[in-house]
Amino acid sequence: MAEDNEDDKVGYGKPPKQHQFKKGQSGNPSGKKTGKSLAQYIADIGDEEREFIQQGNPVTKLLKAAAAERLYTDAVKGRPGAARLVLDAEFRATANTNQGSSIWIGPEEFEVAKTQADWLGIIEQAKNEGEEDDF
Repeated sequence: MAEDNEDDKVGYGKPPKQHQFKKGQSGNPSGKKTGKSLAQYIADIGDEEREFIQQGNPVTKLLKAAAAERLYTDAVKGRPGAARLVLDAEFRATANTNQGSSIWIGPEEFEVAKTQADWLGIIEQAKNEGEEDDF
């Protein structure tokens, strides 16, 4: 019987020599595929106009405008995730402007509102868990 060499052993993490990567050769010779990122696809779709029914009337608006309106509606209804997103977006939008007097919420108020949104999330989660236990 032929002697087994340490280099010839095959097993987990040790593929046969003919199937191992060759030295100096890339494991991905064709490289990364070029194309759009998910963020770019989302941005492109957000710039599309669609027709919506609003209060019984057809209205044409950008998808990102419709999404922002829905986010505000959810925030006003007390949904903590939506409130957090709205507050974050508003804070960033006003912080990026050079008009310091136009900022309607300061960092302290922002943190208080964010904490309240977190508490609302905890309360909503506990409420949902309580409903599941009733069944």
